[in-house]
Amino acid sequence: MGNKGFKIFILIFILSIVVFFSTKYKDKIIPKDTIKTLEIVQQIPTSEGEKVRAYDDIIVKYKDDSISTLNADGTNKWEKGLNIERPLVFPGEKTIYFCQGTTGELYFLDFDGNSTKKVELGIAVDKIIEKEGTLYAICKDKNKEVLILIDNSGNILGSIPSGEKILNFESNMDKSKVVISSLRAANGNIQSNLSFYNTKGDILSNVGFNDEIVTFLKFIDKDIVIAMTDKAIYKINSQTVVWNQKIENLKDIYVDNGEKMNIYVLGGKSLKIFDDSGEIQEEMALDGDYKKIYSYNGMLILVGDKNVLGFKKGKEILNYNIEDGEKVIIDNSNIMLVTAEKTYLMKTIEKQ
Repeated sequence: MGNKGFKIFILIFILSIVVFFSTKYKDKIIPKDTIKTLEIVQQIPTSEGEKVRAYDDIIVKYKDDSISTLNADGTNKWEKGLNIERPLVFPGEKTIYFCQGTTGELYFLDFDGNSTKKVELGIAVDKIIEKEGTLYAICKDKNKEVLILIDNSGNILGSIPSGEKILNFESNMDKSKVVISSLRAANGNIQSNLSFYNTKGDILSNVGFNDEIVTFLKFIDKDIVIAMTDKAIYKINSQTVVWNQKIENLKDIYVDNGEKMNIYVLGGKSLKIFDDSGEIQEEMALDGDYKKIYSYNGMLILVGDKNVLGFKKGKEILNYNIEDGEKVIIDNSNIMLVTAEKTYLMKTIEKQ
């Protein structure tokens, strides 16, 4: 009996220790989701019409007639006036581009303000934009719009003429195919076209949309595109529509093309998550009106006129209220608060 009593004593002692430590340290053993908010970390003075793009150690400010840069601590670095006709500016990932719109003279600047390349496009340019290391120029040739692709060494990868107004474009990973969405009016109706090209400008296939405007394109494979119009989302394999989903009050989309593809769609006052087959995996009701979706530091962030929400694994972990006259944008892994006179860099902090 004595031996049995000793065993019972030991068992009770061990259970007491487990209960004590699990109670005292349970918050350390089982981490809780902490609600975060946003905090201003730096103020950047801006003039009317001036835009900002922030990098790790430099801040670029630009408008039609000038480019200026600041060091990370806010001190002035360099400034360059653009004394050219119809200047166009776009700060890319590693290069700042500016172009004389009337002639197509394109210049590459490094982040120290040095000119590193000049490319003569020989055609009027309306817009320049960099996507994933490739520069795209939307050009005008008589009554046609032309999309020109340029690599970061200044080499022209392709030139694609379009008989219609170019709305959006995207190239696949190896730049063997380019998809262009274009728009035209016919018999009082809007007609959008999604055209697949090779970089020589040869059209490979085409998909038409009646009374819909294509606003988003993303290659998820060599031949497969996720497209969003003002009314629906589509998965398209060359000229075949694999599936589509109609969504009311469609606003924005984010495609996470990871090991398991998820398509996040913002429509009305809900966030829907679709899989690769077009099936809804999850739907979250939103208390408020949100217009943009961003991916930021492992979070999915929704931005509206009044509020910013951040989600991770389906749980809300960030909440920030936007005041009247303010706008929040996320660019180049930076969160920025924009007002009429200033731009502020922000960071996430734990909510008190």
